[in-house]
Amino acid sequence: MEVGQSPSYSKDDFSVFIPFANENNNCFTKVARLNIQVPKYHGFRGPKKVYEHEAPIDTGSTGLAISAIDLGYTNEGQLQEYEKGTEYFSSSRIYYEGYWVPTKVTFPDGNVSADVKILAVTFSGICSKFNNTTGICDQLSDETAEGRFGKLPPEICYMGVGFGRLSTQQPGGTADKNTLLNIVETSDGMTVSSSNIRQGYVITDTGVWVGLTKSNTKEFRFTKLMPRPETQPASLLREWNGTSAFIDYHDNLNMQGTALFDTGITQSYLSGTAFQDTHRLATGDRYTIKIGNQADMPIETLDMTVDDFTTPITPSYVIASRRDFAFVNTGRFFFRSFDLLLDAKEGWLGLRKHEPCNPSVIS
Repeated sequence: MEVGQSPSYSKDDFSVFIPFANENNNCFTKVARLNIQVPKYHGFRGPKKVYEHEAPIDTGSTGLAISAIDLGYTNEGQLQEYEKGTEYFSSSRIYYEGYWVPTKVTFPDGNVSADVKILAVTFSGICSKFNNTTGICDQLSDETAEGRFGKLPPEICYMGVGFGRLSTQQPGGTADKNTLLNIVETSDGMTVSSSNIRQGYVITDTGVWVGLTKSNTKEFRFTKLMPRPETQPASLLREWNGTSAFIDYHDNLNMQGTALFDTGITQSYLSGTAFQDTHRLATGDRYTIKIGNQADMPIETLDMTVDDFTTPITPSYVIASRRDFAFVNTGRFFFRSFDLLLDAKEGWLGLRKHEPCNPSVIS
């Protein structure tokens, strides 16, 4: 715990647990998923009026993206009244274009619903040259993947629930698009608002707690997040920067930057002034991650050895690159030993150790 740093949840009492849809995710070897339901386009004439899916959750992005055609839209003209949007995922190079559609997203396993805008995807491709200045894909690859690319691609569903992701790659990646932070009602009709919920979540190894309370925040160690100037007026949710961290690599100590605990990928990315050309770290190479605002008093210290799979949180591989400001993406195997808490109202990141799991297969 950082000196003098600790939130209180004694007056907060609303929370709901949403279990993972794929309980057999082999301890985060596979991406964790939550069951969702979204109403289809009002002009849809088919028999099934609700879109249902096991949505993969990704803390490395923000916003729910679903194929427009799977939501009942058959052409872009039906979406012209909505704001255009784009999203780019740097690790996979997947690029989406679409429209931000306001709708209700229901979590049937938790009996709660959120009001958010979702990206109805009208185009998808692999971007071989993304422009970080303009936020546009300057060059598309000719790669394809099972028909999910091109105009009105089917079978796209990806739910970003992260924070601090707002950038030219994710210009719509704001807190008002986060399904887990905009719960508005329960299935029995009870209204949920800022007066009865501490907006935030806890990701565990079996599911997600939505809403923070004294009970579900026990034994967490906290670090304060730094605010960004953007605030979403509709929900009054603040935007927060990524979690502060320090990285030691060989003789390069306390490289200061941020950490991302990313449920979306199995590999890890490491950046800092200690590295030169982008390369994969060799087996046995070592580095240390100190999480928090103070290098001499972190809330957690991770001593990592590349390819040491006797340690459950070891990523599948590590890519290092040079960057003036240090950065680490731990990958999702981090969640094999830790629960993660986000307090979106007051700006706290919490970590809690749990009994580590050792999957039989690491991929």
